[in-house]
Amino acid sequence: MTTLDDQVAAKRGLTELSTPQFLKAVRSLFPISYIYYPGACYDDTLESAFYRWQIAYLDYYDEEDEREDLADFARGRNYITGDYTQPPFRPGTFDAVFFNDPDAGLAEALQIFQLLKVGGILIFVKKNECQLNISESDIGLYFQFSRLELPFRHKDDLISVYQKRHPAQL
Repeated sequence: MTTLDDQVAAKRGLTELSTPQFLKAVRSLFPISYIYYPGACYDDTLESAFYRWQIAYLDYYDEEDEREDLADFARGRNYITGDYTQPPFRPGTFDAVFFNDPDAGLAEALQIFQLLKVGGILIFVKKNECQLNISESDIGLYFQFSRLELPFRHKDDLISVYQKRHPAQL
């Protein structure tokens, strides 16, 4: 069964890309030199399209036994343990944000998006909309982003790309 999005994509002749291909294609379209990945845990998805030194990972850990695993993953990466509401970065630090954290709430999302430069790119994993209780239209209204029409799409239609228009209002 095909969805309406699939039918529209077929009409427009959009190429369907896997997640690594999609990220590489986004990177080739936009000048992204520094990307923020909050809530990364042990996910190295971005490393298929970016060098490790271009990615700032931030997450927290709850369990004592996670420390060793996290230390192993963090080795050789710009990985910071901390809190989204008090990030160690200034507003407008990043060219892009890869948002893939179903546990982040609206207040955290606002803080995360504020770290993105005006004109920067938000790579939003759509499966998280329901956890955040926001829709794609809310991203434009509350967070001052415009959805970008790209010449390709994610094969499972899980990722949307937005551009920040104005600073987010906290």
